[in-house]
Amino acid sequence: MGWKGIKSPAPPCLKLGFFWNVCETSACCRGSGKIGSSWAERHRPTLMLIATLVSVVSLIFLIAAAVSLSPNRSSTKATHWSISNLRNNETDAHLATLYIGLDAIVIESNIPQIEASIGGVYKWSGIDCFFSESVCNDCKNAAKNTAVPVILAILTQIPQILTDVQRSTAVGDLNCQKMFGIVTGLLGFLTTLASLNIFSLGCVRGLPSTIAINIPSFQPITAVNNAMFGPGLALITVATLLKLFDVLLHVLLPTPSYKRQELYKEAKPGELVEAPPSIL
Repeated sequence: MGWKGIKSPAPPCLKLGFFWNVCETSACCRGSGKIGSSWAERHRPTLMLIATLVSVVSLIFLIAAAVSLSPNRSSTKATHWSISNLRNNETDAHLATLYIGLDAIVIESNIPQIEASIGGVYKWSGIDCFFSESVCNDCKNAAKNTAVPVILAILTQIPQILTDVQRSTAVGDLNCQKMFGIVTGLLGFLTTLASLNIFSLGCVRGLPSTIAINIPSFQPITAVNNAMFGPGLALITVATLLKLFDVLLHVLLPTPSYKRQELYKEAKPGELVEAPPSIL
């Protein structure tokens, strides 16, 4: 038999004549509903099941990446967005590892003097940089500016999942939901992508290849910096790309043919119908 989808009620806002006329039955919305392929329409339940699963996986990845918003040592180390390994420029000995998160940075070293001096967990709001202040501030600002988009990405992913479920049946599908799935998915993709680029510039690509470390009671050292992406950044990058895949599925799937006809405007606002009013 296969999966038949989940019939969902129309959004409450469509019961208002204004939203029904403007967002659902206007010529523009009905026209956008035509976009897609007949093949996708025949496989509606399967495609929207895939879209739902993709959106759920994306949400899980987003939440995992957001764990880095915690200043806790273990959370920052487990979901750091970038990692920087500092090595002695002359001897190539490992000096310290920096786990960079969205709310804090964890510094660890196997050299007792360095560990005692700068080792620990530092919230970005109160860190005292031991290397270039401008570079440190760039990374701090990039991390802080990324926090809000990450939270918004999680919050907007929930209605994206509901839209996938809404469109899994012909009777539950709506012109406005097709547009909502496309527009919100694209906006989420673009805004999150821009934030990822800001973080990458400030905390990965923007970090210098060599860093002069000046620590009290320890000789000045020029360290080679090897900065790389961390699991947190990788998770949200995958989640962002999955958003684009979800958008593609919504583009491919047209709304039912009778919901693109002029007679569809005669239906009662907010009421899910299975055929045009003239056929009912």
